[in-house]
Amino acid sequence: MNSVTASATGLDLVAHHDLGGAGDGMQVIRQADAVYVGHAGTSGTGTSILDATDPLRPELVTQWPAPPRSHTHKVQVADGLLLVNHEKFPYRETYADGFSAGLAVYTLADPLRPEQAGFWHSGGGASTASCGRAAGTRTCPPPPTGSATGSG
Repeated sequence: MNSVTASATGLDLVAHHDLGGAGDGMQVIRQADAVYVGHAGTSGTGTSILDATDPLRPELVTQWPAPPRSHTHKVQVADGLLLVNHEKFPYRETYADGFSAGLAVYTLADPLRPEQAGFWHSGGGASTASCGRAAGTRTCPPPPTGSATGSG
């Protein structure tokens, strides 16, 4: 075990999972026995889903790749829906197109096997937020034509 994590004041390490080597997990949301992890993007993994029925031994159920030149580092759950943001991956060369920007919406009839119900294209990116049972998004407009990151 990582001695730094294990010795953190006021925290007890219950379990660990290496996420199949995709250690760039940024946001972790647990809903009942399902754990959703949004990845920062350096591994190429977008979202991981784990079964935490046994919290001492979480199991990786599936991993979705991040779209090309994008990352999906934020996840939220509310009212039977999983929201996953899509944003241009910020740690690569400058590019104007070829990335995914918006919000993917999944139904959670089976929380360990979400099914995509829709996708909202924002043009610039989306960030998720939640408050109790509600979840929402804030968006970034696409850059203006002729800007350093625009398409003109």
